[in-house]
This record gives sequence, structure tokens and C-alpha cells, in this order.
Amino acid sequence: MNVLPIIAATLIALGTQARADDIEDAGPQYIAGGQYTAILEQTSGRWQLLPLDARDQEVNNECRQQVYLPKGVWLLNRDRQGNVELVATSGTALPPGHREHVKLIACEAAGAQPSALRAPSALISWLTENSGAVLVGE
Repeated sequence: MNVLPIIAATLIALGTQARADDIEDAGPQYIAGGQYTAILEQTSGRWQLLPLDARDQEVNNECRQQVYLPKGVWLLNRDRQGNVELVATSGTALPPGHREHVKLIACEAAGAQPSALRAPSALISWLTENSGAVLVGE
């Protein structure tokens, strides 16, 4: 039996293995249009809409916010009553006690909704028709 090829293959395999200490975690990598079709920059209140027809749009949200969402991808959904909500994906790190489901309501909606994210009604309509997910940033 010729052991030379086995020894050579073993040395090559050992020489190319990456150690876990050498690998740096870059965090989640998101792809526009593939994993989300809208971006919310919370500090500026700016929404960037990324429709499939490539006519990107920017919308400035003048609504006063009372809720802050952790960074990550949030899915657009409807609750049991049919209200629009954002749902945190498993890749979105939620701080202890933060809700996984956050209502998305119109700026002009009456009443205090301290746990809801506010947006212009036209933007909410666009999101429900054209978006499945929103990338939330700072």
C-alpha cells in the first residue's frame, strides 16, 4: 500500500483548515431586494423604498415616534384583526422585554399608541402592496 498519497492529502487538509479563532464574525449580511424591499433609518425618519421595478424612492417620515426598533430585518404582516404589523425575524436581536410584533399605524390615527411605529398612511399602503420585509437601521 502506498501511504505517500494519504500523507500528502492529510498535510494539505491540515494546512488549509481555518481555526475558529481566525474567523471574524461579520454579522448578518442582508441583500437589498432579496431579503427586504424597504429600509427605515430611525434617527432621520427616512424610508427608502426598493420596488422590484428599480424605481427607488425616499420618503421622509414626519411622524413623531414613541417606539424604537432593534436593527435587523422585520417582516410585514397582518395581525388577527387585519392590522399591519412588523414581526422581528430570528436574525433580529431583540433586547430583553422588547416585543417581537410591533403595530404599524398611520400618523393621523387617533389615540396614543406608545408601542406602535407610526408612518404616513400612503407609505403603509405601499408597504402592504409591495413589501414583504423592512430593514431597520439606526
